[in-house]
Amino acid sequence: MLRRLDHPWQLMTVEGSRRLRITLSTVEISVFKHATESLDKVKEAVLNLFCPEDREQVEANIRYEWLEGVYGNPIVLIRVKVKPPLSDKLVRRIAGKLPEEDKAYLAVTLNRRLDGDTLYIRLDKEAAYLGAFNVRDRGDVIKLVIKLTRRGRNKREVANFLKELGLIK
Repeated sequence: MLRRLDHPWQLMTVEGSRRLRITLSTVEISVFKHATESLDKVKEAVLNLFCPEDREQVEANIRYEWLEGVYGNPIVLIRVKVKPPLSDKLVRRIAGKLPEEDKAYLAVTLNRRLDGDTLYIRLDKEAAYLGAFNVRDRGDVIKLVIKLTRRGRNKREVANFLKELGLIK
């Protein structure tokens, strides 16, 4: 039995006398900028994941790490971590813009993407730059690590929560 709570992305499940509460905690975003790419464009791809009114706040929290590739090529790791309510808005926005076939694919591959209280999703970096969100498991991607706060370890309940969010079908 499921019922909504006051928090927009909270779901409570009652199983006998146990109560399981699932909420979104943090979302960590990371992406690599390769030598042939523009730092501004890769940063724009990340910022496009967020609502326009939140982008300034997110941009202030972006962290950069300069790395070197195997052949000495420069690589920049771009990272940002957001907490509620921003993490809630982010996941809601992504869920609203994901194509239905990607939501179905996430549902089918959920067991591979869920590790304890953490959900892993990769989005196409180029599509995000253009304002579209598409799941892509390899290649040039933006990595999302979505942390859930919950009591219990029931994957079915997490799947129901993700369906309620509109993230999976």
